[in-house]
Amino acid sequence: MFEELDLEACRLDQYAGSNGIIKQIKALIWDGEYCVIDLSGERPNVYYEVRYAHGIGHNGDTIIFIADKGTKLHVYFEHRAVRFFADTEELRAMLTEFLEAMLSEDDDDE
Repeated sequence: MFEELDLEACRLDQYAGSNGIIKQIKALIWDGEYCVIDLSGERPNVYYEVRYAHGIGHNGDTIIFIADKGTKLHVYFEHRAVRFFADTEELRAMLTEFLEAMLSEDDDDE
């Protein structure tokens, strides 16, 4: 899916090494043009990652929040646009649609 949009997807679990995980997460967020942030599972580390992304300038134009259907959102995310998905097929279609729209907006800005 990402290749079709000429994007490279990076996930922390694809990298080996002994660097601290926070350092690796920050580097991926810093270097990334877009962030897809999964709020499923109420993982506290995700809140840190979101705040870091916002702090360095990522915003609603570059972040997509996703979560499994039925995920209870922390109050911080209740007023944000979160896209819920039931399965990987729905997630794939949803991400393709939103990333295509984001890329189109970027092209319009140039």
